[in-house]
Amino acid sequence: MLDGAAVVHHHHEGLSFFQAGNHILQLDHRDGADVSETVNLIHKNQSFQRGFVSHNQSISSLMGILNTKGEGAVDYSVIVPVYNSKETLNILLTEIDRFFQDTGQGYEVILVDDASADGSFAEIERLSKERENVHGVGLLRNAGQQKALLLGLRKAQGHWAITIDDDLQHDIQEASLMMKKAEAGADLVFGVYKEYGAKDVRAFGSRLVGLFFKRRYRNLKGLGVSSFRLISKEVYQHLQDPGERFVYLSAELLHHARVVDNVPVSRRERVYGKSGYNLKKCAALYCKLWFHYGWPNPRLKRKEDT
Repeated sequence: MLDGAAVVHHHHEGLSFFQAGNHILQLDHRDGADVSETVNLIHKNQSFQRGFVSHNQSISSLMGILNTKGEGAVDYSVIVPVYNSKETLNILLTEIDRFFQDTGQGYEVILVDDASADGSFAEIERLSKERENVHGVGLLRNAGQQKALLLGLRKAQGHWAITIDDDLQHDIQEASLMMKKAEAGADLVFGVYKEYGAKDVRAFGSRLVGLFFKRRYRNLKGLGVSSFRLISKEVYQHLQDPGERFVYLSAELLHHARVVDNVPVSRRERVYGKSGYNLKKCAALYCKLWFHYGWPNPRLKRKEDT
């Protein structure tokens, strides 16, 4: 941070945001913190580069003050939702670097930390200092993978965006298959597992989600959805501030896509951590999908609903 930079104070519902140049620090008054101490910290902490967002805060109200290291469009934005995965982040970024070095295309990586408890955000800070094209966003409270992804997409600058999980089970090299589909005219491509592997609870949950999309979005004609996606900016630019409502990203995107396609991808073994899925969560997700997306929604209107 430059010495003597002016500090701008933003305040909303008990949360203060102090901005000096492109640097921003968040203060939660509800915890009884002292504003003057935070002002001193923002002047002293030369390395602070990232913005924090509470999931209760309106996303759109903060997008203009969250820090990014450089503006302007790039070819691809890679969005990674991060939760307790500090051990995998450097490996994932290395794989992404190698992939785009081979393709020769410009890219940025946006790591959205969903209130991890294992020090993932500190690792994101370290990695963003080492890599100019890596940006980090930290959520103060856990908002879930879907909202974390949506927030990352609303910050994206790419003509295309790739969403990929943080657990290394997706192979970024297979994004090249999705790119070929995009060259053929698709604006939303999902990488769908050839084989899911172990028939565990997560596999059951994926089948439930797939059943919902098969029945609700008949225009998919047997195509599947997944968290490994290639999305045109013409599609993701329509994403809105979700506020407090339930969000499932694939459902949001499908209402704006013209041509949807699939490519078969492999599922690698999880090296670190374990899935947070259980039967109760899977059943609850299936019910929420029908409740929130199971009938025509004026906010998400498309030709099939008219």
